Formats: sequence, C-alpha cells, structure tokens
Amino acid sequence: MEFNAFITSMEDTRRSQGQRYSFESMMWMVFLSIACGYESSRKMATFCISYQQVFIDFFGLKHGTPSYVTFHTFLSDLDSLSFADSFNTTMLSYSELEQGDWIAGDGQTLCSTVSSCHTSDQNYVSIVSLFCQKTGLSILLKDYMNKDKQESEAKIVLELLLNNLKNKGLMFTLDALHCQKKH
Repeated sequence: MEFNAFITSMEDTRRSQGQRYSFESMMWMVFLSIACGYESSRKMATFCISYQQVFIDFFGLKHGTPSYVTFHTFLSDLDSLSFADSFNTTMLSYSELEQGDWIAGDGQTLCSTVSSCHTSDQNYVSIVSLFCQKTGLSILLKDYMNKDKQESEAKIVLELLLNNLKNKGLMFTLDALHCQKKH
C-alpha cells in the first residue's frame, strides 16, 4: 500500500495560519511513531527527538521536530470521518479479496472517551473494523459515538458489510454479540 496515496486523499482541516509542519510530514511522523510502538503524543515527540536529524533532513523541517503538544493538537483536530473514508477507499482499492476469503469483524471502545461511566447513560466512541485474515490487514473501519444507545456495533458491522462487501462470496466471522435474534 502506498501511504502517500492515503495521506493525500485526506483533507487537511487545520488553519493555514501558524502551521510549522505540513500535513504529510505530521502524518508520516505519527505513522512511524506508532509503527515503532510509540502511541501517545508524548512518546511520539520522544521518538521524533531520537531521530530528529533524520526527520529534519527528510521533511525539511525548519523548526525541529514537533512537541508533544503539537502531536496532541494535530491528532485531536484530525477529522475522523475523513480519515475513515480515506482509509476505507485506499484499503478497498489495494485489497485483493477473492471468493472464500475470511473477514473478521469486531468493535473496540476507546476507554478515554467514556463519559458517565457509573450510570446507565454511558456515552463513548467506538471503532469497528473488518480484518482480512489472508492478508493480515484491516480493510474497513468506522467510528461512531454511542450516545444514548442509538448506535451499536452490530448495526455498524452490518452497514460496513452490506455497503462494501455484499455479494463477493466472502466468509465472515463475528463475535457472539452478532448472534442476537433482533439483529
């Protein structure tokens, strides 16, 4: 997969005023940090400091590598819908799904997004992804805000499957959540 195709298909929603780092260089530094196991904004900044000269030379950074605040702000302001759409388009174009391939679907709740955790009115953001077992790649993802139980993992998985993978002769594996009669 060509990562630049994925990055260029995304929209940079940041204001142009005061930008020190291009969208592409920030996305590459985030990607490389995560690929090397540095997943928080502080750890990303530490990783980039460790390879500061490499990043300065490669991306032509005039102000050194970004601070953890820059990474935090960049990731917080990243449009999740644009990211998911670009990811899905890119991965579907690169995935060579064949009839009989196994696709696994599952959802994960982002723990840091849970509000009202001790009441029945819990609100949180979840991510549902479909994973191709043959290639070892996630091919589709979608995030959703579970507010007042209006959205559910089962609805999102069904939507992803029907909108993108219908009638392709694929085998799906899902967890027990998807075995309810009402779904």
